[in-house]
Amino acid sequence: MTRPIVCAVDGSGAARDAVSVAADLAEVLELDLMLLHVATPEPALTVAVSPHHHVREADIEGAKANGKLLLDDVAARLELSRAVSCQVRVGDPASVVAEVAEDEGAAMLVTGTRGRGVVAAALLGSVSAAAVSRSTCPVLVVPEGSRLRPGHPIVCAVDDSPAARSATRAALWLSVALEAELVIAHAIASSPPPTASAAPGAPDRLVELERREAARFLTRLSLEEGLGADLEQRLTHGGEAESFRELAEAEDASLVVVGTRRRGSLRSALAGSVSLDMRSNSTRPVVVVPAGARIPIRA
Repeated sequence: MTRPIVCAVDGSGAARDAVSVAADLAEVLELDLMLLHVATPEPALTVAVSPHHHVREADIEGAKANGKLLLDDVAARLELSRAVSCQVRVGDPASVVAEVAEDEGAAMLVTGTRGRGVVAAALLGSVSAAAVSRSTCPVLVVPEGSRLRPGHPIVCAVDDSPAARSATRAALWLSVALEAELVIAHAIASSPPPTASAAPGAPDRLVELERREAARFLTRLSLEEGLGADLEQRLTHGGEAESFRELAEAEDASLVVVGTRRRGSLRSALAGSVSLDMRSNSTRPVVVVPAGARIPIRA
């Protein structure tokens, strides 16, 4: 069975941009594309106030019909060249999107984001945040207004974690398929820790030592993951998320790939999650790869 790309769609501009990017990827990767809309009947909003309220069947059918019209309109407006299947489900979007991706064995789940900021996105329960925390496949988060840029580099942010290993494999898969240069990036501290010796030259020596250790780590990772010795490697300085975003802009990247340890969105925000910061603030599409995610086998 072909593993599709599943793209979550609502009526927003961000969702339409997500469909555009998902369609371009499906074309290049030679995968099926499924558009998914999760309908929430209007009366359902009153359930929290009146738990005895029952949603009428007519409301459900009306919501599903409107969802089908939405998907047909999106597909027609974007003039999708590849065959597209459409599904309309009823329920909580944050839950249903991840469930459908799992049921379909999706190669990738795609959602849009309006870039509301880290804490705002977490507290508002964004579908993209929920998808990342629950998905077993890579999740592509597309900021409103962004596009896939064929031929431009793919930047993969790494550290020494299982999630980063999964992200590296996904980045390699995408770079081969898109015939794009792969840039592996690792962030190091911009200054030595406060406990460093005050002896003359000690801070500089510590920074240089950290830089050398980071360079060795990138070389080892490249060899162990079969990335090749000629791979472009970058060391960034300062905060991880900010420095990775700046690198993606400097490289004019088509995609940014980052791993995640699957913490809940609010917990990730409070802990300073790099993946949450990237998908909330990046102007580039971000592929978030959960540790142990299914990665399609590359040729």
